[in-house]
Amino acid sequence: DGTLVTDIDECTLGTDNCDALATCVNTPGSFTCTCPAGYDDTNGDGTLCTEIDECALGTDNCDAVATCVNTPGSFTCTCPAGYDDTNGDGTLCADIDECTLGTDNCDALASCVNTPGSFTCTCPAGYDDTNGDGSLCTEIDECTLGTDNCDAVATCTNTPGSFTCTCPTGFLDTNGDGTLCTDIDECSIGSHNCDVNATCTNTPGSFTCECNLGYQGDGLTCTDIDECAGGQDNCAENATCENTDGGFDCTCNAGFTGDGVTCSDYDECSLGTHNCDENATCENRPGGFDCTCNPGYSGDGLTCAVVCGDGQNGPGEDCDDGNQTAGDGCTDCSVDEDWTCDDEHPSECSPLRLCGDGLVDQGEACDDDNLQNGDGCSDECQVEPYWVCDSHQPSQCLPDMDEDGTADVNDNCPEEPNPLQADDDEDGLGNVCDPYYAKGKTRGGGCVCGTQGTSDFAGLSFLVLFLSLVIGRRKRN
Repeated sequence: DGTLVTDIDECTLGTDNCDALATCVNTPGSFTCTCPAGYDDTNGDGTLCTEIDECALGTDNCDAVATCVNTPGSFTCTCPAGYDDTNGDGTLCADIDECTLGTDNCDALASCVNTPGSFTCTCPAGYDDTNGDGSLCTEIDECTLGTDNCDAVATCTNTPGSFTCTCPTGFLDTNGDGTLCTDIDECSIGSHNCDVNATCTNTPGSFTCECNLGYQGDGLTCTDIDECAGGQDNCAENATCENTDGGFDCTCNAGFTGDGVTCSDYDECSLGTHNCDENATCENRPGGFDCTCNPGYSGDGLTCAVVCGDGQNGPGEDCDDGNQTAGDGCTDCSVDEDWTCDDEHPSECSPLRLCGDGLVDQGEACDDDNLQNGDGCSDECQVEPYWVCDSHQPSQCLPDMDEDGTADVNDNCPEEPNPLQADDDEDGLGNVCDPYYAKGKTRGGGCVCGTQGTSDFAGLSFLVLFLSLVIGRRKRN
């Protein structure tokens, strides 16, 4: 019927039933509702648009590190601090390396370590993290605090952020860092400078030098002490002190024995260690001995020889008359022929006398120039019994019947006392002159005393007897 039909635009008229957030699109005779992005078309026709939380559903396209914030129908992405919003919408967050860029706030001494979206600051060893985040590093003096690990004898030196340990002189840095210092024994390894005559004593880190006994000085230089010259020795009085390097020796003087500190006299004479001649006498004295040649010997005592002519009879000498004159009875200390010498000092020599030569020699009581017996002087030149001989040369012998030592011819009567006259009957009249005593005696003879004449007659009788004996002797000769 040709009626004009005009389409109603519900969208424009607002008669549609689209969700307020949906987009209404008019269609001929109708309309469509479309929920906007970010909304869920709950009814499927746009009549109910429910906001979609992309952040919660994870359907956002924010960078993984970005912060997703849901917004009506959409969301926003925000890169966190420390990230660069490369695309400007938080969909690409690039980590900012503050350490490299120098935008960190670490202390200049701290170590900056970049972390996703941030960084860390670490104070180096030897520094204190004052704020706890490495932004302020304060130097730690380990030496002062005693937190170092230096050896007890090492020297600790504080350095920025650390310390050094130095072993002192005289110690070996065993580990090379001063944490173990081993004492060097200079004495054992010979690195000391003590004098050769000093004793080295090791001490911690060093050594001492002390001069040995017998030396003086500071240990570095030691000189010998002359104990002998200084009277510091202990040698005996009778010993000799001899200085030696670092000491002295005591030696007992000749003639003494001992260790030098104690010395006693050595009696060479008693022990037979002397060197006196065998013909000398050894006499001990303190520290020695003297040798004196024995009588008859001459010399220095060490050598003694018989000296002819010294007046001493020695071995091998028959005589020694104190001279070397020949022909005096002792020539070259030998008795001359026909001489005799005594053993006196010096010897006295005289010509040798023989019995019967008319000379009365030593050992002869008489010598009447013959060797006859019975004439008063026997053949051995001894006075025979009942005879008396004088000392003339040759001897003259007379009968002595009473053996009173007075020849018969010289015997006296009692008027002329003769104490040597024998008087056996003790009548005061000598035997020879006593006719009663002499009567019957083989000795014969007799005298009658009392008058001068009778006395003379007795003397004459004896004289006649004597002459007859002499005449008879000469006839025998």
